[in-house]
Amino acid sequence: MGAVSEPIQPLNPRFLTPAASLNRARIVALPGIKVDEGILHKTGYELASARALAAHFQTQKTRLKPPPRDGIGQSVHSFIFFDQCLTSSDPEVREAAREIARAFGRGLGWLLVMLRRGDPPNRENRTDWDDSYWEHWRTLPSLVLGGGLIRGHLRDHLLEDIQAVFSETSTPAPILSLDPHGEYLPLVGALRCAPPGYARILGLDFGGTQVKRAVGQCREGRLLALKTHPPLDSDIFGTALTNHLMEQTLEWMIRAITTSWHEARPDCPVIPVSLAAYVDPQGKPLDRQGSMYAMLNALCSDLQQELTKAVSYGVGHTVQVKLIHDGTASATVHPGSAVITLGTALGVGFAPAVDQPLPLASPLERL
Repeated sequence: MGAVSEPIQPLNPRFLTPAASLNRARIVALPGIKVDEGILHKTGYELASARALAAHFQTQKTRLKPPPRDGIGQSVHSFIFFDQCLTSSDPEVREAAREIARAFGRGLGWLLVMLRRGDPPNRENRTDWDDSYWEHWRTLPSLVLGGGLIRGHLRDHLLEDIQAVFSETSTPAPILSLDPHGEYLPLVGALRCAPPGYARILGLDFGGTQVKRAVGQCREGRLLALKTHPPLDSDIFGTALTNHLMEQTLEWMIRAITTSWHEARPDCPVIPVSLAAYVDPQGKPLDRQGSMYAMLNALCSDLQQELTKAVSYGVGHTVQVKLIHDGTASATVHPGSAVITLGTALGVGFAPAVDQPLPLASPLERL
C-alpha cells in the first residue's frame, strides 16, 4: 500500500505552518488574462525575492553603468548601487533602474492577483492548501508590504506598479500600504510581544543572513523608541547543517542572545526573538521546513526551552526566551492587516502573535 498523505490543516492565522509560504506559490495560469512575459510558471520566490530583483539587474546591466571592477549582482553593494541608480542624475541610468523597479513591482502584483483570484489551475497546483487559504486571500481587506528589500527608493512606485496589475486584470485589490520600519519590522513586532511594565526590552531577529538586535525603550507601557545594535553575521548562513554545524549554530544563538543581554542591560526578563522559521504555540520550530533553525529539532527537543536555560545561565539569573515566527512578528506591528516582508525571501503574517501587543508610538523613534 502507498503512503497515506496527512490531511490538510486549515489556515490558523496566528500560528502559521510551512504551508503558508508564498515562496512556493506558483502562477500556473491566469485564464482569460494577458500576462506579462516571463511571469507564468514562476513562484513567489522567483518573482519577489532579493534574488529575483538581482536577476532584473542583468536585463539592464549596460544601461545601469556599474563600476567595471564591481559589476552588479546579488551583493549588498549591488543593491545599494541600484538604489542610487533610481535617483541618478543620468537619465538613462535612472530610467533603466525605474524599469527594473517596475518589473519587480509588477511581478509581485501578478503574484497577489493570482492569490486574490484563486483560479482552478493554481488551486490544483497548491496541494497543501485547502479552501481556507484561498478564501483568506480572496477576502483580505488590507495588506502591508515591508522588509529590508524595500527600505530604499524601490518603494517609491511599488504600490503604483502593483495596483496597475490589479486594475489591468479587473481584480479587486486589498488596501495596500507600506511599512515604515524597513528591515527592522519583525524586530519591532517581536518587541511588541513583551509584557508591559518594563523600561528596556531586548529583542533579536534571527533571519536568513544575519541577526538584528535592538532595545525597545518604553514608558508607561508604550514602546517609544528603538535603539539598534550592530547586526551579527555568521559564516553558518547558507551552509548545509551537519550535526557538528547544528551544535555550532545552537552555541552561536546562545552566545548572540547572551552577549546582547550584557550589552543592553534590559530590565525585562522576557527576550522576544523573531525567528526565520514557523513555530508552534509553545515556540518550537515546526518540522519539514527549509529553515536552518528548524533543523535544530534534531539536536534538542525544545529549542525555546534550551535557549532559555542556557541564556539564563549566561546572564546569571532567570530570563525567558520567547520564539516568534518572523512573519507573525511582522503582523504584530499591523493588527488587522496581512503583512508580506520582502528580503532574502518572502515572509508572510496574518495575525498578531499576542492578544494585546504593547502600544506603539507613531512614529517610532530610532536611536
